[in-house]
Amino acid sequence: MMRAKMSQFENALADGEKAIEIDPTWAKGYFRAGKALQGLERYPEAYKIFEKGVKIDPENKELRKEMASSMKAADKKATDDAKAEKFEIAPLDKQYKPPTAAPVEAKDAPTKVTTKPAAAAKPSGDADADLRGYKILADGRKTSFFHHEMTEEERRLMGYGADGNLAPKALSKEEAAKMEKDLGAKAGANPVWAGNTWVDKKLDKWAGDKLSELLVGVSFQLPEKEGATLTVKAVKDWTGSASIYIKAGKARYLFDLNFKLDYVGEGLDLSGLCKVEGELKYEDILPDDVDEDEVAPSHKFTGDKPVGETLALANKHATKQMVGLQGAVLAALKTFSKEFHAYPLQM
Repeated sequence: MMRAKMSQFENALADGEKAIEIDPTWAKGYFRAGKALQGLERYPEAYKIFEKGVKIDPENKELRKEMASSMKAADKKATDDAKAEKFEIAPLDKQYKPPTAAPVEAKDAPTKVTTKPAAAAKPSGDADADLRGYKILADGRKTSFFHHEMTEEERRLMGYGADGNLAPKALSKEEAAKMEKDLGAKAGANPVWAGNTWVDKKLDKWAGDKLSELLVGVSFQLPEKEGATLTVKAVKDWTGSASIYIKAGKARYLFDLNFKLDYVGEGLDLSGLCKVEGELKYEDILPDDVDEDEVAPSHKFTGDKPVGETLALANKHATKQMVGLQGAVLAALKTFSKEFHAYPLQM
């Protein structure tokens, strides 16, 4: 994912293919390989690999969406390529050329052969002349139809000297000092803002700590029962990554979140004393997933499985995507993404 975000599609494809080789039953490997193939504009191959992923995980909406996107992109590219082939313009030297003068047939030797003079060239503005791909300048020179002769004013503005050469502009000491000062202000403490270098700022620990700060204590109040709540108690098994990749003054904010949440449900039963315990497992959560509300964790009960009304309430408010407890967690993840994108780069 990181390599694809950095437009290193060949490397991203190699990663995806290796993932498939290691575990052919893991749908995410097909997703990553397919995204890399899309980046390489190899859309038919991308379609096929997404299709393989869908066969492994038929309920995966992302794979289905990308499969359809690849088919559409492949059709468009084929149409564009066909149009480009059909309307290809021949080189100028293969286009229309004016006919050469034909000799007049001699009747009796030794009478000299005479020829008809060639027709005078038409002005460059003539429609027939335009079709030839060239034009005749005022001084008689023949040049490309799209050739533009700069005026003296244009040459002066471009910086050409009296000798006809383009002279470099000399900077005064004051101008040079100002440019250096401006460049330094833009660069700040990070040299990547000033040149063609890059920085990959790793923030894995910051991300893990920030998730714990934002998620522990997230709670949802059940509307059916007063005092009934579902509350996140712990973040565990954090193995994700976060990185800010900066090149040529442009920053890309990348994260891939993997963690589990332990939660407790209280007040869901008639007595109000029974606790429901469960786990939400989040895998490969990317910035786009958070922005597009497509975060879908897996769920399981970790304590005694609830029954009756308690089970019905737990299923309704803890297991469904974007609502109940999962909706509250998604709101916290949006805050995480916002704070991550606001991370001070000069630190």
